[in-house]
Amino acid sequence: FYQVQEGDRFNTYEGLALWRIIAIIDGGATDSFNDSLAASGYNIILKNSLGETVNLNAVDIARNDSIILAAEKNAVFLSGSDAPLKLVGPGVVSLEMIGGIIEIRLGL
Repeated sequence: FYQVQEGDRFNTYEGLALWRIIAIIDGGATDSFNDSLAASGYNIILKNSLGETVNLNAVDIARNDSIILAAEKNAVFLSGSDAPLKLVGPGVVSLEMIGGIIEIRLGL
């Protein structure tokens, strides 16, 4: 989970670490993260429903549990422009914290 102050309120986001989701699609064994491929520094491209994209480097997300694809905010599934997924975490700058993520691509 990740807790962030938004205005005068603290919100708690819950989801999965991005690297765990990438482990499913990175070409390695389906249950493990491909560390050697990540070390090459490929891009991870997240796209939202508005067409906005965020590019992250695989080196930065490798086994990093603090970069999260959240599905819930304050124990309720995301809605509106944040649904279905939002990128959050202390290692994510505010411009990268996009919601409405509908696509994840690897720039191999």
